[in-house]
Order: sequence, then structure tokens, then C-alpha cells
Amino acid sequence: MRSRVLCVVSIAVLILIVGGASAQEAEVERWGWCTLDGSWIGSSPMWGSSWLVEYQSVNLWKGSFTLRFVGGDPSAGGAFPVESQSIAVGSWVRTGRRSFDYTMVYYGLAAGGQQPVVLVKLTGGVATANDCQTLEVYNESYSLYDPTQDPFGADDPLYGCFPDSGVSPAQRVPVQDSCMTPIP
Repeated sequence: MRSRVLCVVSIAVLILIVGGASAQEAEVERWGWCTLDGSWIGSSPMWGSSWLVEYQSVNLWKGSFTLRFVGGDPSAGGAFPVESQSIAVGSWVRTGRRSFDYTMVYYGLAAGGQQPVVLVKLTGGVATANDCQTLEVYNESYSLYDPTQDPFGADDPLYGCFPDSGVSPAQRVPVQDSCMTPIP
């Protein structure tokens, strides 16, 4: 009997938590606050690349993300013997109802995609549109470190820090119906 009561109470608590999260998210968006949570597809015209990003929030004020660049020139114009890029990881903090700052890092990888050649740190901001379905990423700077350096430590980036004024648009990946006609 005791285990049944615990089971019923546990289920009730889960329903309240899930229902409360949905209600809280709706209330946040109702007041013009956007969340980044979810999947997005975007492009960086200045760099000739596209990207996919997945945002996760810890709470309304901060979170993390993973990003995968597709295309573009990972060698920075031939400056590095790099043929591909690792997945980028980063953190974000809220700066307003629809604005965020971010920092992310990724490795430029040599042929075969295993050996790091350069460590890149990007900083900037993100602004979402009023509908919370599109965003623009404003890159501020990128720093190029030796792969053995700590990009968050006191050392200056071995290969320099550069301004980056690129603006990258993105849209949320929605759930849509299949393009396939059901088979009778």
C-alpha cells in the first residue's frame, strides 16, 4: 500500500512539474521574453558557412549550446593547415527580454579530423525577433589560440584576437507534417 501511495504522489508531482514548465514558458513568451531553447538553422554569409545549433537553458538567465558549422573555409584563408572544425560548445547569458551574450570555443582540425591545430574562441550577442522564431547572431570577436592554451586563462591568444562584425541570421526548426502522401 505504501508503494502505491508513493507512486501516485510521484506521478502527481511529475504532472505538476511538466504542466508548470509549460505554463511558465507560455507566460514568459506572453510578456515578450523569448527563450533560445531548441534547434536552429542559420548561416554566416561573411564566412560562407551554414550552421546548426541546439540551445539548452539552465534557467531563464543562462544556458549552454552546441553548434556545428557546415561549409566555409576552416583554414582562415589558408593561415592554418586546417581541413575541418570540431563541434563548437558554448555558454550564454540573458542580457534582456530578447537578447543574450555568448562565448563559444571549437578546434580547427588537421587532415583526418583528429589533430587540433588551432583553438578558436568566439564572443558576441544574440537577438531574437518579437515572434521568438528567428534570431540574429552578432559576432564581436574571435581569438585564435594554440591548442595547448587555456582560452579562459590570463595568456593572450598566441595567434591574435580580431574583430568580427558579421551578422548571422537563423530560424527555429519547427515540427512540420511529412511531405509524403500517406499510402492507402
